[in-house]
Amino acid sequence: RSKGRGGDDVALPDTERKPNILLRCVAFLEWVGHACGALSFLWATVVMLGGFCTLLEPSDFWSTTAIIFIEAFR
Repeated sequence: RSKGRGGDDVALPDTERKPNILLRCVAFLEWVGHACGALSFLWATVVMLGGFCTLLEPSDFWSTTAIIFIEAFR
């Protein structure tokens, strides 16, 4: 529903409703992706700067390093 010129509730036609739903889904997925990226960047930074990198296997260390660089360049 949308507000009309006089403040009346006006139902949106189907041609506007479907794109609105799609845009909201895309915006939500972008928000989730951004949140996951921020959390992975935070986790990788804590692992590297917190001294936990000595406890990591070499493949885990390089994965963490890649996460930091990918998120830094984004």
